[in-house]
Amino acid sequence: MSSRDPSDPDEPTGGGDEPTRVRPSELAACGDVRHGGDPEAPEQIDGAPSGSIDVEFSAPHLPAATDAGGEATPGGSGSIDVQLSGADLPRAQAQPPRRKRSTTLPAMIAESLTRLPVVKEVMPRTRRARVMLRSVVVAFAMISSWIVAIVWLQTRAEEKPDFRPQIEGIFVQLRDDADGAHEVWLESSERFQEMVHEDAFVDQISDMQRSLGPFVEVTNVVNTETFRGPSGRTGRADVLLAFANGTARGTMSFRWEDRRWKMLGLTVEVPDKLIPMLTTDAAKKQRVALPPEIRSLVEQILVQTREGQDDTIWNAAAPVFQQSISRVDFHELQEQRRATLGPYRRILTKEKDQVGKQNPSHTGASLDLLLEFGNDQTIAGSFRFSKIDGAWRLSFYKLITPMPHSAGE
Repeated sequence: MSSRDPSDPDEPTGGGDEPTRVRPSELAACGDVRHGGDPEAPEQIDGAPSGSIDVEFSAPHLPAATDAGGEATPGGSGSIDVQLSGADLPRAQAQPPRRKRSTTLPAMIAESLTRLPVVKEVMPRTRRARVMLRSVVVAFAMISSWIVAIVWLQTRAEEKPDFRPQIEGIFVQLRDDADGAHEVWLESSERFQEMVHEDAFVDQISDMQRSLGPFVEVTNVVNTETFRGPSGRTGRADVLLAFANGTARGTMSFRWEDRRWKMLGLTVEVPDKLIPMLTTDAAKKQRVALPPEIRSLVEQILVQTREGQDDTIWNAAAPVFQQSISRVDFHELQEQRRATLGPYRRILTKEKDQVGKQNPSHTGASLDLLLEFGNDQTIAGSFRFSKIDGAWRLSFYKLITPMPHSAGE
């Protein structure tokens, strides 16, 4: 402590009750100084970093200040030198500002994880790294939540429908009603009607009834499944079916349309004990046997050719035939045939020797015959038919004309 110098311009003057203050020159040499908790004091001055202290300059229990002669100055005040910072003094450590607590749930979870002992060991030291790690944790948590929600929605249990009454009703209708196959096809799903032609379905049901016999009952429902997909809601039932000739496995699928289940597909497996009987040559020939009306249609077309009714033949033909040859070109071709072969007379091939068959789905048939024409010529004729809307229509017609003979032959 030193006495006050009256000649010092930086030393304030005042009455005996005014406390002694630190010189302004001394304030510039130090850092941050707060006077007795004065809120108006600056928090930090450029220079060496320091903290803040409260200095009490006068109090009843402190000795009075003395002048230059060492005598106490009653009612006055002296000065005191306070060194707050220097090169030989340690610097005060500034405390970092307190971080605000997170308010969102993901941030609170990430913040709580960082306080775990194991996490503290591997937690990045920089703030940027910590923010990045927390963002990754939050992203993984959100993605996991979405995956769990999607899986739960897709696998949630639904009450499976009972398809047994509907399956049994369809098979009873196929058995008892003469037009049962036609009615079942009309009541089926639109997708089924797009994939399976009505005539093919009717023929398949007829072949099933010939092989398995009349339907008896649904003996058991093995499995029932339902699905949801881009095409809508679908279902499938695996059942055991009892027929007069044995028990067969069957599968019937459905599609939800117009607020009810409609048939989407039907499959019936042949019982093992019937396979030897159904795979014989006789059984195969019976399944692909040519319908008797095909020969009559060929006879009718040849008669119309002889009489020049070309337009009638072309109009009654299948669309594929009409697309392959125009009406005008077909008329010119028929004129050439009549001029070369003469009028049609008869079919030489006997019915038992004719070469003809229909496909397993019973939607197409073919017949090859030997034909006799007016110029005493025997030629081969080939005919193909397609079943459209329950009627056989000409799809291919070819007569193999003989090669012309030279004069020396």
